[in-house]
This record gives sequence, structure tokens and C-alpha cells, in this order.
Amino acid sequence: MDKIFKCSQNDNENIPAELIINTNLKFPDLHTNSKDISYISQKLKEYKKDTFCKLPFCTTVEAQAMGANINLGDEKNCPRVGNYAFDDIKDLLKISKIDLSKGRIKEVLDAISILKNKDEKVVLNICGPFTIISLLIEQKYFYKALRKDKSTIDNILKIIEDNIVDYAVGANQNGVNMISFSDPVASIEIVGPRVYKEIVGNTIKRLLNKLDDALDDTIIHLCGKTSTSLEFYGFCESEKLYYSKDITYGQAICELISKKDKGNIFIGHNCMKRTPYKTTESLLYNIKIH
Repeated sequence: MDKIFKCSQNDNENIPAELIINTNLKFPDLHTNSKDISYISQKLKEYKKDTFCKLPFCTTVEAQAMGANINLGDEKNCPRVGNYAFDDIKDLLKISKIDLSKGRIKEVLDAISILKNKDEKVVLNICGPFTIISLLIEQKYFYKALRKDKSTIDNILKIIEDNIVDYAVGANQNGVNMISFSDPVASIEIVGPRVYKEIVGNTIKRLLNKLDDALDDTIIHLCGKTSTSLEFYGFCESEKLYYSKDITYGQAICELISKKDKGNIFIGHNCMKRTPYKTTESLLYNIKIH
């Protein structure tokens, strides 16, 4: 891969107001219970003429489960970080094993079960460790420690990685069809080439290998910017899988799900926001992590 995927999409999901008109739903409650989450996910699928129900609708669920202070927003603003929960990087070493039995993270997992019981194909959007850290503590403390105390940063990343894996396993157990992985804060444009090669690439590679070991018979879709960056720096390679130009990107993924053998498959070099549309090259990219 000789160039990095250009992404113009927002990782958060805007919920059109017309989807909740004449319902009992209201912001921000619809981010906090499984019934509303599953309802909105299904309505978004229908609204966009998509093939998948996708959830959650923001990038804050994992961080909140690890202690972040999240403002759940309103009809105009998605959930976002409030005051930072930590001001000492070493306090992140105290983050405990994620509890999937309470809070918004439980409601998201329960929403997967609700949608699967309606025979929907479901995608769980998960965030990478660098984006999660950015919601827990100001980035200046992270980068200061990255220069002076890399071992602490590595240990923090491993704690967060293991929590991400537990979340993905919970979704897998509830029947999710695909995991969609992104880590927008970890882009080369933000961290720079040196930090990406030395820290980010190795961390994401390690996390993806953990997911591969822990999950069973799952598609893992990597954000195009993530997968092309990994390949650019030699952390993975890709194989082209052609599909009919008459179907959408999402329909092509559904065909892959129905035809694939047992085991996990990583795909990438594209964006999950494109699943309702036909693409110019009609290609899936099978990503092979080194």
C-alpha cells in the first residue's frame, strides 16, 4: 500500500430528528438503554438503506466503562468527554477489568441480542486504545510520558487492550456479525511517523492479534486509515477480493460472511460508512496481520 486512505467521515453517528418524531424517545436517554439503542440502530439502517444495524452511535462507550466522565449530549451533540477523569498518567494503571454487566456498555451488548433476535445483521463499532486514552486524560500528559516513561505507557495500553478484547468477546457471544475497529486519534497526521512506527503500529498489531485469538468466526473490519497505515509501515499485507459491481459494499461484506470458512477474517482499506453504497473499484481487501 503506497498511500494512506483518506477519510472524510465522522466516527460519531448523527441521528436524524425525523427518526424520533412521534416516538417516546428523547436525547440523551436513547444512548443509555438497549431498547432505544436497538430501535435507533434498526431505523438508521432503514433510513440509509444499509445492510447492517450498527451500534453504538459514538466513540465514548468503552472510555466511560473505564472511568471517563462523559456528557451524553443532546439532539445536536453526540456524547463527548466532559472533565477529564485523570490528571496523572500513572493513575491509568489502576483501570480495572471492564465490567460488562452494568452501564452503557451492558446496554449496547444487550441491544445486539435484541437485534439478532429480529434476524438483523449487526456491527459493533469499537475504538482503539489511543482514542480511549484521549477521553480519559489530556493528551499532553500522554505525550510527556511517551517521551519519558514508555514502559508505563505500554502497561496502560495493555490494560486497555485487554478491556477492548473483553468487550468484543461479549459482543461475539451475543451473536454480532462484525466488529468495526477504528482509532481516529492514532492517525499518522496526529501522532507523526516516528510515534506511529515505534508505538502505534505495534500496539494496534498486538491488539488485533489478541482479538484474533479471542474471537470466534468473526469479521473484523478495520478503518481504512488504520489498515492502510499498518500496511504502509509493514505491519500487515492485503489481498484483493473482487465482487460484482452491481452490489453495494455492505452487500459484498454480507456475501463474504455467508461464504467464508470458519475462523476470523480481517478486512479493511475502506470505510464502514460506505456500506450502503456501490464503490468505484468493487473490491474487498483481506488484511493479513504480520
